[in-house]
Amino acid sequence: TGTMAELLTATQHPAIKAVSPGWSDFESWRSPARPYGLYADGLIQTWGHYVKMLDHNDPAVGGQVKRVDEDIDGKLLQAAVQQHNSNTDVAASVSGLDFRDQKWPGSEYSFDDLSSLHWQEQIEASGVPMLVFVSWLDAGTAEGALWRLANFSNRQFVVIQASNHGGGSHASPYVVSQEPFPAQPGLEEQVQLRIDFFDHYLKGADNGVEQWPVIRYFNLGEERFLEAEQWPPKGMEKSRMYLSGDSRLSLSPPSENVGADTYEVDFNVSTGDSNRWLTQMGQPVLGLDDRGEMDSRMLIYTGEPLETDLQITGTPVVQLDLRSTHPDGAVLVYLEDVDANGRSRYLTEGGLRLLHRRVEPDPDFEAFGPVHTYNQVDALPMVPGEIATIQLRLNPISVRIAAGHRIRLAIAGADAAIFQRIPDEGEPILIVERNTSHQSFIDLPVVSN
Repeated sequence: TGTMAELLTATQHPAIKAVSPGWSDFESWRSPARPYGLYADGLIQTWGHYVKMLDHNDPAVGGQVKRVDEDIDGKLLQAAVQQHNSNTDVAASVSGLDFRDQKWPGSEYSFDDLSSLHWQEQIEASGVPMLVFVSWLDAGTAEGALWRLANFSNRQFVVIQASNHGGGSHASPYVVSQEPFPAQPGLEEQVQLRIDFFDHYLKGADNGVEQWPVIRYFNLGEERFLEAEQWPPKGMEKSRMYLSGDSRLSLSPPSENVGADTYEVDFNVSTGDSNRWLTQMGQPVLGLDDRGEMDSRMLIYTGEPLETDLQITGTPVVQLDLRSTHPDGAVLVYLEDVDANGRSRYLTEGGLRLLHRRVEPDPDFEAFGPVHTYNQVDALPMVPGEIATIQLRLNPISVRIAAGHRIRLAIAGADAAIFQRIPDEGEPILIVERNTSHQSFIDLPVVSN
């Protein structure tokens, strides 16, 4: 109902007048199959299992397909099910695709063909308007919606929640701990928005839809919705914070000629079993409101207490001058809010498989941060012991961090809950440079009050 609704417009069928993609996977390589170039086996294994059950018309998944009236003896249904016997084993196929342009086993198609980006010309030519629901905390759905808004000419209205996949439960780490509760807007209001949207575009109802804001987005920390007519919102500027000695984040660049931090990758670091990726199976997002135990197992850098509230809205970008003991690996970066009592809350994350570190110019998307193709021709293994500049973007977020709180950057090399281990053997060590010659930093998208 999400990605399918969007791709339906590419058919340009005259009956398609409007669509409402919900939490769609705009670019299915990056979200949810291979985030950051890493295999999301914690999700895909489960998802692939259910796909296989659907292929076999297994009643255990609910909603079993039944015979039509003309199928008196059930042979038509049996034949239809048999047609699915040769369908792709999703998990087995995705696990072997290290590059975005690799062909699926036994197929002429790659992830490029599954992406809405591949069908941009056809989708735009349809002229079909869209009402889009996504969440800051649901895989990469918010990034996909903002990419589409920036580059597709279709009339679009975007609602960005702080919810799980499907919009049923709230997910803000400022108010949600171990128990879910209803999201905002609630399911009934989401349905009403869709009814109003379709009444306008299908029936010509003069019901105020054209006066809706282009973007309605939830602001974490404030726990309320804001509105904008463009993205990023007006007044956004970059604020750079540097990784410094004594585990500090500083507004001033390093002044020391020598400085680096060594991190032995802990492969048991995790965002838990209810994270932004696993919610793609519909479960709530929980347990991100207190990251202290995991922070102790990562390389962390923490800023000074804020003198005033800080509004972050947009896509944070991280640059690390990095050395590794291995030619391949992963780097995962988490942005956190640390309150006056030392409690740290997850805000957003980004990452990169180091093999995919090459940055390629892309005028359509580079406004959001560095772009990686994940194509085989662009693979660039690390040279063990040599410094490489790693640029990556975090998933977009909107959050107001209160005065007295501190900003934290936490760096890891694994997330045991979701990503396959890279490398599959050995004990890699990452060394993050932070000196006058090799600066490492985060650019925060800050909006003035």
